[in-house]
Amino acid sequence: RTMGRVIAAEAVRVIDTDSRPVEGNRIFAEKKMLDLPVRRATAEQIEQAKAKVAVSGEKAWNARLLLRYEEVQTEVTHPTPVQVFGIGNAAIAALPGEPYHRFAAKIREGCPAVNFLFSALSNGMHGYMPVPELMETDIYEAKLCEGSFLDPSAGDSIAETVVRMLDGRRLS
Repeated sequence: RTMGRVIAAEAVRVIDTDSRPVEGNRIFAEKKMLDLPVRRATAEQIEQAKAKVAVSGEKAWNARLLLRYEEVQTEVTHPTPVQVFGIGNAAIAALPGEPYHRFAAKIREGCPAVNFLFSALSNGMHGYMPVPELMETDIYEAKLCEGSFLDPSAGDSIAETVVRMLDGRRLS
């Protein structure tokens, strides 16, 4: 309840201070399928994961996730849908997976005159999409597994695709 009240208060603040009215009556929808590259573990990463599982057993869950991913992953690209919808000068960007906020900011920068709503996890789970500089860290969302498998370029590719899909549209 406490967090719900905090979120509700922030939503009211944003609506009262940052919102712009929707203008125009043009309606549109567009979908593009991207074939995004997937990551694969190196031979060294696989050996390290096997060693960790041998020593730590059940406690080595990240290592087990990586090994499981390598067992089932056969593709070099992943078909990933990106959609935009619009009403007047407002647009909804239906983003796949769980992209980091920097990608939404990139879309906003590329389309400054548009009122945006972003929808993550659209069209199924396509994994976490952290920013590229986090890929070599110990952050959970960047660890290679079935829940975080897209190449570090995926988030930028998706953001650039949304901007191109909206580029030139008269949003009004």
